[in-house]
Amino acid sequence: IFSSLQPANLRLRRAIANEAAAAAHPSYPLLFDPQTAGGLLAAVPAEAAEACVDELSADTILLLGTSMYWPESAAEINSSR
Repeated sequence: IFSSLQPANLRLRRAIANEAAAAAHPSYPLLFDPQTAGGLLAAVPAEAAEACVDELSADTILLLGTSMYWPESAAEINSSR
């Protein structure tokens, strides 16, 4: 099931530098699904995570986990396009 806004969002895939590799990832469609944009997801270096939570409201922050590697299928956003 896709949102009616998904096709318009999908046009933005041209900004992904490695679109062919990223498209092979099973979560790729979530990049363009407006239904997944309810919150803000931020990545910070592990050594800064605790300070980041301390600076922001603890009621609205959830530490989800860590990223150990950058797989080749991960989307690389190219802001120059």
